[in-house]
Amino acid sequence: MAKVKFIFFTFFCLIASAEDKMPETELLVRRFVHALIDKNEASIRALCLDHHNLKVLWSGDKKTDDQKDQLKRELSKLDIDWLKEGESFRFGGKVHTINENMITKRHQIARVKMLEYGFPIHISNVGGSWYIQPMFVANVVQREIAVASKKNRRNYTVIIDGKEIELNEDEEGKLILSDGKELKVSMRKNLFQNFEDKALRISYSRDLVVTKTMGRNCKIYRLIGELSPSVMIQVYDKGTDLKKTENYVTNSIIENYQAMDYTLKNPPSRELKYLLNDNTVIQGREVRSMRNGVTHIDHMYFWKKDKRVIAVVLQMEISDSVAGADYLSHIINELELKTSSKQEQ
Repeated sequence: MAKVKFIFFTFFCLIASAEDKMPETELLVRRFVHALIDKNEASIRALCLDHHNLKVLWSGDKKTDDQKDQLKRELSKLDIDWLKEGESFRFGGKVHTINENMITKRHQIARVKMLEYGFPIHISNVGGSWYIQPMFVANVVQREIAVASKKNRRNYTVIIDGKEIELNEDEEGKLILSDGKELKVSMRKNLFQNFEDKALRISYSRDLVVTKTMGRNCKIYRLIGELSPSVMIQVYDKGTDLKKTENYVTNSIIENYQAMDYTLKNPPSRELKYLLNDNTVIQGREVRSMRNGVTHIDHMYFWKKDKRVIAVVLQMEISDSVAGADYLSHIINELELKTSSKQEQ
């Protein structure tokens, strides 16, 4: 027993010795990740600057001792990476580039290559000492908590012979019959969903969600999902000029990218053609832009039916272009414009 105690004493002495040799900034980051693993409120408060949402960092279910030990061993074997000006990182579906104001003598950003704790950790020097700037990390954790809470919700209620069963998609429920027999109940979302109003019918991927708004002289339908591709359908009032609409939509998209400092090709757009399943050829335009090393593609198609102009705009990052092409192909071929004389107001 004495020998075992001696070994543990030597082990902790080695850890203490290693920490003594660490730069203050690295030691701060390692202690902070340790505190996150332990969900240790006192340690987190001591290491962080004040923030209104700080408590999310120690809220929620705690890990077992074995899980904590495993994560701490993993951390001890990893280096702390320090982001430099000009480097980029992805968060919340967006790419962030480190600028000169984010990395200074008083501000640094660290990353640890751990699956659960790989978010950027901002630190600031206040009054001669380094502290964790917790806003970014708190937002990450808050988002994870929101996602986890949704897993416990049920989006649908199935009613069988007056009995209600709450289910999520692809989840299995049970119904006990009066004779004691057990029925398994499940539901799934169809591969394609349908939307219909007085102006048109749309069939679209179940990965997308439809919203509708009114423009100055058109109805606007946006289909957005988790990936970058989004599709916008515009149905213009009767009498709208096709070529003027094409130029207006294209130039508006180009001007928006220019205002947000995207890099555009020269010329910024080129002509496209799209062959529908019925062999109809419709005219289009493409705009390619780049920002923070990510290429964005906009495909816009315009045609006229029943004296109304229809515009379909596909916007996506180049990495999601296959999904975008699939979304567009189904939507544009299945889109049905209603021929009623009166449009929805």
